[in-house]
Amino acid sequence: MFLFAYSCGKKPEYFTTEGGMEYKLLDFTGEGVKPNIGEYLSLYTSYFDERDSLFYSSSTFKSNGLEYHQLIEPEPGTFQEVLSELELGDSAIVQIKTADFFKDYLNANVPDFLIDDTVVTIRLRLVNAQSQSEFQQAIAEETDWLEMKELGVIQDFKDSTSLAFSERDGVLITLIESDTTRIEKIKFGDHIKLNYQAMFLESGNIFYSTYRNGMPDEFSYGRSGQLIKGLELALGGRKYGDSIHVIVPSSKAFGGQGSAGGIVPAYTALKYTIRIEQ
Repeated sequence: MFLFAYSCGKKPEYFTTEGGMEYKLLDFTGEGVKPNIGEYLSLYTSYFDERDSLFYSSSTFKSNGLEYHQLIEPEPGTFQEVLSELELGDSAIVQIKTADFFKDYLNANVPDFLIDDTVVTIRLRLVNAQSQSEFQQAIAEETDWLEMKELGVIQDFKDSTSLAFSERDGVLITLIESDTTRIEKIKFGDHIKLNYQAMFLESGNIFYSTYRNGMPDEFSYGRSGQLIKGLELALGGRKYGDSIHVIVPSSKAFGGQGSAGGIVPAYTALKYTIRIEQ
């Protein structure tokens, strides 16, 4: 997470857009450089739930600490409208309905650990704006670097772990515990319940846990869109009651696009600790 300094300048702290979005300006450069519609913004961002608990920070979840977003012609009353009013270097706090933020800005469903009709708080700093060609060149250079970095992270894990992993098409799997009283195995079409933690292999930071929700997630094994490919490979033929560690490369997870909503960055290897409940 990053810190924002309060400004002593003359610019007002509180603003309301024409569409009624309120935001508080924390810091500004005073240079008056506004991004143009169509440009790609570089932002430091942190998201907080209604209890003011941090659940996302670009400084933690993005490889270089920044997230990117194309500035489009904003609809009134949207987060985009706030972005369209900021200048390079500005820092701000915005509060917005959770469902609206995920739908209109992140193009994603509200995650299970949040409630649609609550309010999320976004803290942000607008760092830079680039044309489409500048952005594409920067992303191409970053992609090459990220691919090599991911390979290094996985190899470092292999070299340092004392656990014995089997490998299925690049996915590493090790058995932690097995329920010897059960013999039935997962097969195509089974309705399964999983308790698990999902974390980034490099940092160990947990980005999702069913234990926080108080109940396992349910899936139809083998059905399209239910599980990432790496977990399908890891769970195939496993017994109910098994607990496993799984290392999933991005090619069997969220690839070069990252996850919807940006929680998992592109080219990011993941680690899962899973218990097959049913």
